[in-house]
Amino acid sequence: MKRNLFRPFFALVAAFGLTSCLADLNDRMDVLEGEMDSLVKSVSDIEALVKAQVYVKEVRETASGFEMLLSNGESFSLKNGVDGAQGEPGVSVIDGIAGIKSVVIENDYVIFNLEDGGRLALPRNPRVINLEFTGCEVGVYSGVATFKVTDALDPYVVVYGDSDMNFVVSDIKDGVGTVAFEAGERTSVNIVATVIDNASAGANTNSKVLKVNFETRAFNTVLDSATMPAAGGDLQFSFSTNVDYTLEFPEWISQAQTRAMADYKVNVSVSANEGDYARTGAIKVIDSRKGDCFGTLTVSQRGKFNNLYLLNEGGFGSNNASLTKIDPATWTVTNSWFSTVNSTPLGDTGNDIALTDDYLIIVLNGSNIIQFCDRDGKAIAQTEGVANCRKVAVDPSQKYAYVTSYAEDGYVAKIDLTSFNVVATCKTGYEPEGIVIYDGKLFVANSGGYAYLGSHGYEQSISVIDAETMKEIKKVDTGLINLYGAFVQNDRYPRYVLVNSSGDYYMTPAASFIFDCETQEVVDYLEGPSTYATTYAGKFYTVGSEFSYVTYGYTYYLNTIDMSSGTPAVTQGIISESVSDAIKAQVAPYGIFIAPDGEVFITDAGNYVNRGHLSRFNAAGQFQSKEQVGVCPSHFAAD
Repeated sequence: MKRNLFRPFFALVAAFGLTSCLADLNDRMDVLEGEMDSLVKSVSDIEALVKAQVYVKEVRETASGFEMLLSNGESFSLKNGVDGAQGEPGVSVIDGIAGIKSVVIENDYVIFNLEDGGRLALPRNPRVINLEFTGCEVGVYSGVATFKVTDALDPYVVVYGDSDMNFVVSDIKDGVGTVAFEAGERTSVNIVATVIDNASAGANTNSKVLKVNFETRAFNTVLDSATMPAAGGDLQFSFSTNVDYTLEFPEWISQAQTRAMADYKVNVSVSANEGDYARTGAIKVIDSRKGDCFGTLTVSQRGKFNNLYLLNEGGFGSNNASLTKIDPATWTVTNSWFSTVNSTPLGDTGNDIALTDDYLIIVLNGSNIIQFCDRDGKAIAQTEGVANCRKVAVDPSQKYAYVTSYAEDGYVAKIDLTSFNVVATCKTGYEPEGIVIYDGKLFVANSGGYAYLGSHGYEQSISVIDAETMKEIKKVDTGLINLYGAFVQNDRYPRYVLVNSSGDYYMTPAASFIFDCETQEVVDYLEGPSTYATTYAGKFYTVGSEFSYVTYGYTYYLNTIDMSSGTPAVTQGIISESVSDAIKAQVAPYGIFIAPDGEVFITDAGNYVNRGHLSRFNAAGQFQSKEQVGVCPSHFAAD
């Protein structure tokens, strides 16, 4: 406990005529010293009683004087003198004393009137003084309490609180005073105030406890986040708070000076975003007194994001694959876009999609063709020589596309993007699926997906192929089987690929791992599958779907995998609770994608027969809209 004292003294009441001064008492005692040698006590003894805070408990008036009982257990009597002569000895400590003219009782004191005009006073029974708090005004960190003191002649107040609290006690006028206090980090405190009466030499005291609940620091705003276009612009936030504040800005956001500032309105200017990716910055509202951040205003800004394409797989053998085009600027959704532009169906079972500067490449597994369109959606070429085609990757020079095929026990086809012809192939493991390109090499996930037919077992290897010569360099044993599903290359750290292992749907569970294309080895194994996945700003976002023929049920896993350290850091959930909850509520999660501006898209295949749905969330993970699209919506491409 810490004590702050107002008027830090403890007074003794002794009245000496007009001067009331102990120095005068010493002079008088020198004069009377010879007369008092035979006495047990003297006037100075009464002074000592005053200093010792002794008070008179009882005074009895007798025929010849007074008899007194003190608070320390002693007693004495004083007898009146006759015609100025010294009184006769009494039976107690003090008999008649030369120099004392008379003794009178005034209010709460016994007054000794001295012959030289001075006076000594001893307090009688302490009166009960009262202290009460009559009001308290509080803010977030501090407050002022008003108190009232009654039945005290000369009061002062001592205030106690916790160690880091500060108190200032005002002068007491007409029995009323105030206590100003600061609370530090607390939301509530107990304040102890004690009143002491100087007039009773500290014998009269009283204490009261005041419980104070401080206001909660508040920050309220209707708009706490906003998304800006890549070109930037001006924006205004309005908010209210009950504390003084300052603002901290990300370097690409500045406080606008083009208009007058109103209270609690913040005008900001957002510079143009020249990057491919969206960015998000927090304007921090800083408490001026404490120096900490108690509120944020979030600004998200799109990157270079012009078009979004969604390939709807359709049902195998139903010839109902379709392409949905979305304009992100106006959120215009155009279903069956390819069919509208070309007046013909897209084909059977759309299995993958990729973009180049000139082309939109669509892999149609059931139709056994790779469809090439210009950026306006018009069909310009088809490659028909790759049967049972699966996945596609485009080299950085955009001269070749590489497509995996289940045909002929598994291979990769190299397609010239000028002639659209297959110019080379390379044998892989059984039923190759995902494919990525890194440092002039192709990395292909072998699944062995037809193992259930009995001609071979599941694969557990990644084929490494020289992209120029189309020769297999080696197969890397990954230790996990059936590499089917996500095979996603990290957007910021392209050496790392997220690989899904679907297991055998019976006793071997699904799982996933991170593969390093630089070292050509597994970095780490992860618990649970990552069947559908995307990458954004150095992280993988996965929706794992594990099916079991034992239970005929699905188990879903939602994870975020951060690769910034080179070692996967896994956390549950995706972007926000809203996104995660929306995925969990889907009938059949079937795809996920994060666009260059940070917007999040998830798809639901429903019953796999009727048209599915596309849900859109902004970069902060807040739901924006839900659209009906094609059958089995799954594969995304954006520019």
